[in-house]
Amino acid sequence: MLIMMDTARRTWAEGMAPGSLHYIPGNVAHRVANTGQAPLKFVACWPSDAGHDYEAIREKGFGARLFERNGEPVLVRTE
Repeated sequence: MLIMMDTARRTWAEGMAPGSLHYIPGNVAHRVANTGQAPLKFVACWPSDAGHDYEAIREKGFGARLFERNGEPVLVRTE
């Protein structure tokens, strides 16, 4: 799963699969979580000025966390 959060702390997730391509807008924080049994391998590239305020994430965390419920990944708000 690709988990993203914008500057207003809105958080959402997109499923990742072999061959999938995902766009992460500038100033959107992101994390990747392996929800499968096999090792996760992915490639990422971005411009050096695409940053997000990761200091705020260090202090407050993401606006949601990914958990497994009944064998399925579920995004749960933390705020």
